[in-house]
Amino acid sequence: MTDTTPLSPDDLNAYLAALSDPYCRATITHFKTQSITTTTLEILSADLLAFESIHTTHEKTASHLHHAALTQLHTLDVISYDPTTHKITYNGHEHIEALIDRINTIS
Repeated sequence: MTDTTPLSPDDLNAYLAALSDPYCRATITHFKTQSITTTTLEILSADLLAFESIHTTHEKTASHLHHAALTQLHTLDVISYDPTTHKITYNGHEHIEALIDRINTIS
């Protein structure tokens, strides 16, 4: 990690909990690899099915993103998510990005 600010145990637990969800990991990876910062739930769901390791239906992917993954990432300020318009804006997050990079090196 390049940030020298120590993580609190609560923050670390929240970040690891989010990264234990494959939809959260795929969402972060997608934003990082596609070099985009804004999308919609509909587009993200289709993209995750096409480009990431999510293997289910479009409806189930969109539902899990809407009800769980995007809400969790929004709470951690990784994204901004408007559940009414389904607009998603990627804010980035140095600690979570560093953790996901580390996870990807061991998986």
